[in-house]
This record gives sequence, C-alpha cells and structure tokens, in this order.
Amino acid sequence: MKCLFAIVVLAGICLAQSQSPDSGPTTVGPTVPKKTKPAATPVPKPAPTDSAPDDSASPDQEPQGIGYHDGVETAPDPGTPGVSSSKDTKVNIAPPVGDTAAPDVQEMKPYDPHKADKNIEIGDYYFKLKNYRAAESRYREALEWKPGDAIATFKLGEVMEKIGNLVQARQNYQAYLKILPDGPFSKDAKKALARIEQARNGT
Repeated sequence: MKCLFAIVVLAGICLAQSQSPDSGPTTVGPTVPKKTKPAATPVPKPAPTDSAPDDSASPDQEPQGIGYHDGVETAPDPGTPGVSSSKDTKVNIAPPVGDTAAPDVQEMKPYDPHKADKNIEIGDYYFKLKNYRAAESRYREALEWKPGDAIATFKLGEVMEKIGNLVQARQNYQAYLKILPDGPFSKDAKKALARIEQARNGT
C-alpha cells in the first residue's frame, strides 16, 4: 500500500514538473518572440524658412531639383559644355579685330571674261540710248568680272566724260593707254585727254 502511494506521489510530482515553464526538458516548437518596448518616434526636424536657409544640410541630402539652386537654373547645356542655358546668355557675333570691312568696299567677283564682255555689250546699248548712268554701272561691273579690261576701262572714261566727271574720265583714259598704248582706242584716248586738258585750262 505504501508503495502504491509513493508511486502516485512521484507521478504527480513528475506531472507538475512537466507542466512548469521553468523546469523540465526543452521541447521543440514554435518560438514566440519576446515583446519589447516600442522605440520612441523621432521628432521631425522643422523645415527651413525662406528667410533663414539651412546651411547645415548633409552633403548627401537630395537637392531641390537637377541644376537648380534657390530657384535659379545653374546646369550647363549638355550639348554645349561650359555654356549656360540661360536665355540671357548673349553670343558675341562681332567679327574678329582687323576683319571688319569698310562699308563701301564691294565683294570681289570671280574672274569671268565672258560675263565682262556681256556687261560691256549691254553698257554700249545704254550708251547709245544716252542712259549714261546705266552704262556706267555695266562698265564697272565688267571691270569687277575682269579687272584691268582695256575696253571696259576706255568705255568707262567716255561715260565719265559725258557725265562731266573729268577727273575719273582722265584717269580711265590714262589707264587705257597704259594697258594698250597702241590699242584700237589709243588715238581716241589721246584726243580725249587733250580735250580734258583744254577744259581744265579754260581754253
């Protein structure tokens, strides 16, 4: 009888130990995490005002926008390194020093004797019609296509004499005689120079 009582007591003690969480062998099962105290929520930093910008921002802080600083675009044009894309940027298009041509200097035409002869022909047509200004323009253009042309030089001298510009008429007659001293208009050029000389002397 005592043995049976002892067995029951031992069985009760074993049962009690198996139900206790702090004793007995460790059983394999799902691990329940321990509850921890929630961390304190950090207080957000107040945004800087317009009057006092925050200069203590970290270097890795994201900027307001690509290429902008305080609302002003500062990024250069990706296609043109080093050049600001601001609309106020002005390009210097002035010609280089020493390359500025005088306003009365005409652009030189390429050498073309055919066009020179054509202008002389048209100039002769205007000369016969006594349209001396149109004839002058054509003879001058002929000399642009073929500088030093003897016929255009003599014809221009004739037009200048008709207009009354004796100084240029004399210069063109003399130029013709230098180009062709024995040319087909050499006698006419010499006579014209004599007339101009008489007109200058008033005889």
